[in-house]
Amino acid sequence: MTPTKLYLLESILLITALCCFLFFREKQEETISITEAEPGIAFNSVDPPNVSLLEYVNKLYTVEAVIRAYCPCVQCCDQFADGVTSTGTSALLPGVAVDPTVISYGTRFNIPGINQILIADDTGAAVRNSTELAIEVRFSTHQEALNWGIQRKTISIY
Repeated sequence: MTPTKLYLLESILLITALCCFLFFREKQEETISITEAEPGIAFNSVDPPNVSLLEYVNKLYTVEAVIRAYCPCVQCCDQFADGVTSTGTSALLPGVAVDPTVISYGTRFNIPGINQILIADDTGAAVRNSTELAIEVRFSTHQEALNWGIQRKTISIY
């Protein structure tokens, strides 16, 4: 390769690297925003609710949600009270039921008043087709679920 061709190739590579650097630096400063959840907008889609690009990459969203409580008993789960969640995990363990068309299984939640990170591992009949963001928190006993009831809280979603 001649020195002129080598110089031209190095120049093209340097310009390409500079363009990539400027493009990604500009993208880091963007803020993506949606003011409120709309029905049909998935939180696992490319439209996160009102977060910076850094938070989006880390998938940390803080949103207000309606949180219903349930337990794995027949009274709460009707014919689905078989001790197994819709993803195959034990319904005796703490977890979250979601509408999987809105929030993906495996999504993690930090909910004030519950002292652990919970994972979405079940489908919640009461949250399907909700007009607002809603989840169901699974408690081990029916009394714990009754004590929680239905609450509106600001939660973190990972």
